[in-house]
Amino acid sequence: MKTFERITRSIMVMALVFSATVMVAKAGADKTTVVDGIGTYQSKAGWSVKYDADLIEVNEFDDGVGFVYTGECAGTCMVVITNTPDKTAEYVRDDIAASWGSDKVEKYEAPFYADGAEVNAYWAYLGASEGDDGLYETAIAMEHNNGVILCECIDHMSGNEMMDMQVCDTLAMIVDSLEFN
Repeated sequence: MKTFERITRSIMVMALVFSATVMVAKAGADKTTVVDGIGTYQSKAGWSVKYDADLIEVNEFDDGVGFVYTGECAGTCMVVITNTPDKTAEYVRDDIAASWGSDKVEKYEAPFYADGAEVNAYWAYLGASEGDDGLYETAIAMEHNNGVILCECIDHMSGNEMMDMQVCDTLAMIVDSLEFN
C-alpha cells in the first residue's frame, strides 16, 4: 500500500476514536478505574485490560475502545479493541488485513495467552516498507462470547530506539494484560 493511503487510513481510525470521546458519557458505558497510575478498563463484552494511565487516553465508541498513546512518538500509536458479533476470528482477521490494501500482509494462526491460558487466535501483520513512514500494523482476532474480539495495534516507529521502545512497551502492556471475564 502506498504511504499516502496508509497515512489516510491511520488518520481515519484516529478520527473515529477521537470523535467517539463524546460517547463515553452514554448510559451503561464500560468501566474504567485508575489506581497508582495503572488504569483498568472493564468492557461489558466480557474482557478487561490494564494500561498506563499517564501515557494512554481511553476513548470509547459503539463497538469498541481506543487506547491512544499520548507520549512522544513519531505518529499515531494506539491499540483499538473491537467486538464483532456473529463472525469467526478468521473472517474478522481477513477483513482487517484486506482493508490494509497490501500484498505484503502476513497472516497466520497462533496461540494468544489471556488469563494465563492459551487461546486460539488469528493474526495479521504488516510492517513498514523501506522508505515508508514507519507504520506497523498488527491485528489479533479471538473468538469470545459468540463473537470476535479484535485487537488492532497501530504503531509509527521513528527510528529513535528509546522513544520507540517506550511506545512498544506501553502498547504491549495493554494487549498482554487482556483477560476474559
